[in-house]
Amino acid sequence: ATFNAGTPLVLPAATRNGYTFAGWYSAASGGTLIGPAGGSYSPTASAIVYATWTAITYAITYNGNGNTSGATPANGAYTSGGTNYSILGANTLVKTGYDFAGWNTAADGSETNYAAAATYALSANLSLFAKWTATNYTVTYSLNSATTGTLPTQGTKTIGQTFQLAAATGITKDGFTFGGWSDGTNTYTAGTNYTVGTANVTLTAVWIATYIITYDKNGATAGTAPEIASYVTGATGITLAAAGDLLKSGYTFDGWSTTPTGTAVSSPYTVSADTTLYAKWA
Repeated sequence: ATFNAGTPLVLPAATRNGYTFAGWYSAASGGTLIGPAGGSYSPTASAIVYATWTAITYAITYNGNGNTSGATPANGAYTSGGTNYSILGANTLVKTGYDFAGWNTAADGSETNYAAAATYALSANLSLFAKWTATNYTVTYSLNSATTGTLPTQGTKTIGQTFQLAAATGITKDGFTFGGWSDGTNTYTAGTNYTVGTANVTLTAVWIATYIITYDKNGATAGTAPEIASYVTGATGITLAAAGDLLKSGYTFDGWSTTPTGTAVSSPYTVSADTTLYAKWA
């Protein structure tokens, strides 16, 4: 600009992205302050005045975004025009059931992603939110020495995911009855909805011993003994079979005994082992 000698002028403002204007100086560096923006200056000769700039320092803040334990990295700072800032990692952040997947500028993960060690050189403050992805946990079935049957489909689930426990179709174990699936703490019936926790889980088939009651005619002269019956461990209140068409000439049926010549057992009956019951004739 051109000015008349002796006429004061008003120093203008200046802008530079990432910097604040610190005034006009007599040299590019190390000069004396002539004046700030808006200041009055009365030049006595033609002159060059130099803008002086102060780099802006931008804050980088980290947010755990729902972490259940641990600490975020220390907040950082980036000075405009300086060395690019390197984004930090998760530090000790933990969120139960989730894996750390970097940072995002929005809590819901919908905006700009930043990975650990990525660089930042923009002229603005930066707020970063931890990104969490649900951990995949393996669900494994164990047939637990089943005699026959095919292992149910296995797979991966995430924390809090609910699925239906497999049916025991075609799964058998000689001498036992299928009693459900156990996760090591509780036993669940097939078809029950099961919710995944925060670890891999093995669902083991539970087998309950089965006891057999065999009926013996014990000398009957006619008729057929009742069919063999099976009961699970600890079954109580079993109503024993009737004599049906069993007959013994000269005798009447007088119940069932655990020995061919013993006394009749009471009914209801409790089974605790494989048992043969003999018809008692009076």
